[in-house]
Amino acid sequence: MGKFSDLKRMNKVTDFATSAAKRGGAFETSCSPEQILAWLKATRIQVVDESPTALSVNPIYKHGNVGSEVISAQVSAGSKLPTLVTIEVQLNAQPGSVNPNAIPPIFGLLSQVSKVDPTWQPV
Repeated sequence: MGKFSDLKRMNKVTDFATSAAKRGGAFETSCSPEQILAWLKATRIQVVDESPTALSVNPIYKHGNVGSEVISAQVSAGSKLPTLVTIEVQLNAQPGSVNPNAIPPIFGLLSQVSKVDPTWQPV
């Protein structure tokens, strides 16, 4: 049962990361804003701009080059429950195109979120 639930959790993370790399997206979690931003900083990124509630980053490619894509994560109060945190992910990519370089940082962030809060939900 544990392996099936882990697979289901990772499929949910993968689906969201791929979707967010196409058109951005938002999710809600009970994780704190500080945790969210710290986890995003721990992925393969270069910080472009930072505030207490937002982070703009460039992904770092497998080869070590820094990408020109900008991933912005904005943390705000939850829309479904005020105790939740909403994280909005936006990209400066062309609409409808998958940005494969944006997937790893989003995937890394959500992998951490889903371990702590398996009830996180896309908004």
